[in-house]
Order: sequence, then C-alpha cells, then structure tokens
Amino acid sequence: MSGPHRPRALGLGRDRVPTISPVDLKRRLDDGDLAHIAAAELARTTALPVQALGGGTRAWTMAGYPLASGNDRMAETPDDVWLLARDQGGDRESAMRAYLVWEIDLVKQMATDDDHRFKVVKV
Repeated sequence: MSGPHRPRALGLGRDRVPTISPVDLKRRLDDGDLAHIAAAELARTTALPVQALGGGTRAWTMAGYPLASGNDRMAETPDDVWLLARDQGGDRESAMRAYLVWEIDLVKQMATDDDHRFKVVKV
C-alpha cells in the first residue's frame, strides 16, 4: 500500500483484481472511488458479498479512526516496487549492482516498447 491506510486493510492494485481469489481478499477493499471500481469488477467474478469502504481512507480519517502504515497485508507479493539495498538484507553491494542492471535494462525495454508515455532521451 502506498500510504497510510485503514488498519487490517488488504493492499491490492486494481490491475490485480481479475487474478485474485475473492476469498483471499476477504471481500474488502479500501481507497474511495478506486475501491468501488475494483469492488464492482470483483463482484462480477463471485457470488460472495464484496464491500468497499464508503469514502475510503479519507472518510475513515475524518471519522477520527487511526491509520496504519506499511505493506504487511498485501494480497500478492508486489512486483512493481524495488526495495532499497539496505531494506533487502544480505549483501548491499550486490543489491545495488542488481538495481543498476535493472535500471539500465528498463531504458532498453522502453526503447522497444511503444505502450508507454515516457520519452527515452539519448545523452
């Protein structure tokens, strides 16, 4: 989850909704309008009840309820983040080198991918 959230909220990117079992999600989503869109998509895949928190995290906060932080309740292992070398444990030097390899390869991928909105600038 990218920021403060309702305690016990289950983090899930909307692009993951079709791939996740509703039972695994515990049928609860959060994040206002986005959660309602994701809940509607999820509801089409199951007969189980699906709920989204009305008003999302903002409504939760306005009601005076506490927020949590961290990524300890993700529906799946995130594949769209890169942990800092110090957060990966083990050999930091190898982790930093692996990041640089990934970063350089990303530029190569973008040069051949026509489905992104970034400009690859040669320097």
